[in-house]
Amino acid sequence: DILNFHDWHLVEAMHTLRDRNTILSFHSTEYGRHGGNFGDWWEFKEISGKEWYGGYIAKAVTAVSNSTKTEVMWLYNVPEWKVTVVPNGIDPEPFRIRVDPGEVKMQYGIHPLAPLALFVGRLTYQKGPDLLIQALPAILSRRWDVQFILAGTGDMRGYLEGAAHGLPVQFPGYVSDEEHVRLLNACDLVVIPSRNEPFGLVLTEAWSAERCVIATDVGGLSENIDNYVNGIKVPVRPESIAWGISHLIDDPAYMQKLGKAGRWKVMEKFRWNVVTEKMLGVYRKVLSGNP
Repeated sequence: DILNFHDWHLVEAMHTLRDRNTILSFHSTEYGRHGGNFGDWWEFKEISGKEWYGGYIAKAVTAVSNSTKTEVMWLYNVPEWKVTVVPNGIDPEPFRIRVDPGEVKMQYGIHPLAPLALFVGRLTYQKGPDLLIQALPAILSRRWDVQFILAGTGDMRGYLEGAAHGLPVQFPGYVSDEEHVRLLNACDLVVIPSRNEPFGLVLTEAWSAERCVIATDVGGLSENIDNYVNGIKVPVRPESIAWGISHLIDDPAYMQKLGKAGRWKVMEKFRWNVVTEKMLGVYRKVLSGNP
């Protein structure tokens, strides 16, 4: 009865089935995946064209945040009546586990009492890991013992490793889901320095682990974080990221308070039963012929 396509990859199949009840869910755009920049290479134009066409032929469109909804409407002239915001859902329970933070830190050669800031994500321009690396000298000038782990792979890794030479940063590369959860529960705060972020799954994962988050004030991060209530939002600048981390790192009680508030927001807004009901509402409208 309903065919729900996700992003641009299956738009050609969607074209073949365009007479059916089709829904296109945007998790991001090609523009956003390049940090909010247009590209003149053929892949950018090809993918953007598919995104436009998918939005045109779909009976309804969903977006993971109001920011992404606005981006899709602006880029592809999708009418507002056609787009519904349905955020990403999460089961928070697997992300909150009992670990000995000091033991996990020691496995990475970090002193068990040293504060640890964690980045998890693709090492790409969109995700802003270079902004975090540029922020490190200012952070370390205020507190010398802060340690950093940037977990993930991407085309910026070589550059980042060079830029971080001599700094207390580790690049473990890809980490398993199990190790990801261990790191989340062992770190003192999670840093999300993205230039463009449609939603930011790492935000709800960190919150599910009751971890404090500092994030750039963009997209879904800006939309979902209540500043100084369940996280800290800063401008997309290295010096602002440095200020945010320095503001938090000496106050473990405050970081714990922000993390617990984040977990509460996950339970209220992002659990699967809440998100599923929103998506079912879109399905019902399409089936009724009145999206």
